Amino acid sequence: MIKPRDEIATAMARAKRIFPGYEVDACYPVCWPVYVVRLTLTVMAEHEISTVARYILRLVGSDPRRPEELGRLLGLPGNFVAGAAAELLGGELAAQRPDLRLEITGKGRDVLSNGGRSWSPQREYMQVPFDPLTRQLLDIDTKGLLYSDDVQKDGLFALPAGDKPRLSEFHIEAIRHYARAEEGLKPEEITEVAEFHRRDARLHYREVTVIRLIASGSDRPTFAGFRNREYLEEESIALQRLADSGVTVMPEEYGESSRESWLLSKSVTPHEGSILSAIRDSSLAVSAAADVIAETQASHDETQETEKRNQLARSLAEAEKAEMESLRAEKERQLKELTGGAFRLIKTEEHRPLLLQAVDSAQSELTLVSAWIGRDAFDAELQRKLVQAMERGVQVRIAWGLGTERGPEAERNRTRGNNVLNELNRRVSSRMRDRLIVKRTETHEKFIICDDQFCVWGSFNWLSYRGGLDRGYRRETSSYSERPVDIATWKAQADSLFS
Repeated sequence: MIKPRDEIATAMARAKRIFPGYEVDACYPVCWPVYVVRLTLTVMAEHEISTVARYILRLVGSDPRRPEELGRLLGLPGNFVAGAAAELLGGELAAQRPDLRLEITGKGRDVLSNGGRSWSPQREYMQVPFDPLTRQLLDIDTKGLLYSDDVQKDGLFALPAGDKPRLSEFHIEAIRHYARAEEGLKPEEITEVAEFHRRDARLHYREVTVIRLIASGSDRPTFAGFRNREYLEEESIALQRLADSGVTVMPEEYGESSRESWLLSKSVTPHEGSILSAIRDSSLAVSAAADVIAETQASHDETQETEKRNQLARSLAEAEKAEMESLRAEKERQLKELTGGAFRLIKTEEHRPLLLQAVDSAQSELTLVSAWIGRDAFDAELQRKLVQAMERGVQVRIAWGLGTERGPEAERNRTRGNNVLNELNRRVSSRMRDRLIVKRTETHEKFIICDDQFCVWGSFNWLSYRGGLDRGYRRETSSYSERPVDIATWKAQADSLFS
């Protein structure tokens, strides 16, 4: 479920404009349930009688006549007249008297006044997508939907499907609105939904981007849905209703993590911790100010009053950004002076390059601990580099498995991680099997150790999240250290996990 970078970024920016006073906490893809159903419709189909039948209808409309007389008047052989007469009688446009003369009916007069056109009910079939969460028909193309088997196989996160639709929920106006030219149906011709069997409803999914927002001074999350950069109001209401009722609406790996875990190390002194906190807080303030500047600059077709407010907001944000950048630079200078440049903070987007650097530079042992594993982060590139490291003689240790034994997403987490690890195992030759150690354990820790070169610990899930805007986003922070005391501390923690 790869989302273009600008689509994710645009959705996040629009979410902030739609929900002023809220901060984006996470942005992630979900599989939104859709039932594709087959409806039997009653359609008033248009029919046009043949030219011969129309001429006969005109003649008998003025005076009932026998078929042979009609043939003489039209100069047509008897079989032509007989066929046209059968057409009129079958359509109840004409009736035959006991003396065999044909006469026009009231229905025939209506058809004649309409230029030979008539309408009659017939059965037609149409597939339509139904949203079980909003209880509405969707105006989308069913060809782009995902199959439930693919969602399961790829370990994607799917919202609960909800109840199948009922016949009473297919309103005729919604059906007419959905009718497409490729269906061969004209909306005005559809008169009723004649039949629908719930057992014929097939579950599919569509891709939706979900934004999780937190209001200032509140810990209650607000959820909003976006698709193709557009805000989905009805879907967002349904999503919030699900979240408020206690239903899981976000993957575990995008949920609450230990936000201060980058401070959790016995070797980090209180003084170092206070400097790190100041750097993190100032960085968040810089990002928030940059968001305000970008949003106000991107506004178009605003009123003069709105533009004045935007200009004021920009000025305040630019001043705040400059002040926070200065504070961050000063705190980073203090940390560098205190630790000799061997200790620093890592931002969200810096994690993936650092992971690849660790794999490429490891010479003896590489330890990767991540609560979850997914194909987005544990992709072909990372697998290939891990195999190359093992070929150099590196011992690779991987610990993972939070929420694989219990919880609402246990099966998904377990299947997703095992599928990716099986891909890695297929790449590893038999002579290198002993250089790969994988341990599944209920750990929430996230850290990596590269030989005695460096270690990184924090809230970032190394093997399930890439840290970019292409597959979702959330702010994560980690501590990077080249200090022997930190490396030794985390090596001891890793040994306890793998023992």
